[in-house]
Amino acid sequence: MMWLPVMVNSLLSGTDPMQLSTSNSTHSSTAHRATAADTGLAAVLLSTIPFTAAAIAVALSGVIAQKTGKPLILIMLPNFIGGVSFMCFHIVVHWSRIAGFMCLVITLSAAYASSPHAPTILARLVESQLAFIALPLYNSIAMLGGFAGPSIMGFLVQHLGGFGVATTVMGGSMIVAGCMAAVLCCIKLRERTL
Repeated sequence: MMWLPVMVNSLLSGTDPMQLSTSNSTHSSTAHRATAADTGLAAVLLSTIPFTAAAIAVALSGVIAQKTGKPLILIMLPNFIGGVSFMCFHIVVHWSRIAGFMCLVITLSAAYASSPHAPTILARLVESQLAFIALPLYNSIAMLGGFAGPSIMGFLVQHLGGFGVATTVMGGSMIVAGCMAAVLCCIKLRERTL
């Protein structure tokens, strides 16, 4: 979520929270620059809340995974919850900026809570002789998403005029990931292997 501080800054700027908050060249006074700097600092500080919540969510998810042994459910549910939250962000934020911020907290927490379980599932699915190929290949493909995601979001924000479409697309991708985990869960329940 490299865009999180920018989104929080838009929430704090007093303008339309779905638009990038940019500095206006006609307001070049010292007071305006100080206010923009204070808003930027506040955005960075407020951005620690979602990341702290995400760290707690990862720890809880790990504890639950160890106790239950059900990592697929811990991919499926957080992705559904985070995806719906991110897709609702652009609607909720017009009702309440605090509710919009909570959508960001939920989305980031869900995204981080589900991420450590995929390598565990992959290791269970492949034969031990193939794990040394499958796990690095999975990591390479996953890194493409980490590399391309911020660029895609930036393209959508800049070319479509705001965060609405970008959050919908990214939330939709989380829901698709949750659906993929649900399908795998159904297949494995039939086979009784996971």
